[in-house]
Amino acid sequence: MQSGSVIVLKGPDTIIAHPDGRALINGNAPPELATAGSGDVLAGFIGGLLAQGLDAIDAAAAGVWLHGEVGQEGGTGLIAEDLPDLLPAVLPKLKVLSP
Repeated sequence: MQSGSVIVLKGPDTIIAHPDGRALINGNAPPELATAGSGDVLAGFIGGLLAQGLDAIDAAAAGVWLHGEVGQEGGTGLIAEDLPDLLPAVLPKLKVLSP
């Protein structure tokens, strides 16, 4: 990749691509996330994880997964503003493995 960046392509199967050629696919994206501002919240989740010291691909993967989980938690009628409030309910499901 010319940008040298980790790229997230949000969709029903979200693709996370690393400049070294690695790619991850996350199928955890319910249709309720197809709402205005949802991608901005996803960027905030990833940014928060980066700020806590995760490397870019791990932050993107964890952020995308959390985003999908809060979308499932919120269900029908979800709006982007609901997502951050739902995050505490799903955080315990996230397991970070360290070397």
